[in-house]
Amino acid sequence: MEQIEQLREKLNSLVVKNGSLYNGEILEVSQQLDKLIYLHYRKINDSESAVMSI
Repeated sequence: MEQIEQLREKLNSLVVKNGSLYNGEILEVSQQLDKLIYLHYRKINDSESAVMSI
């Protein structure tokens, strides 16, 4: 979760600094953040599914 917050802050800084959402670095950080968020929610969902099957 900490890694997600760090990337979110980095993304915000880059957008403010560059003033554009179409910068290559911004797109790369955004994609990394998307992947981490996806994995985080998948992990939560998998944990809940395991508890429900018990």
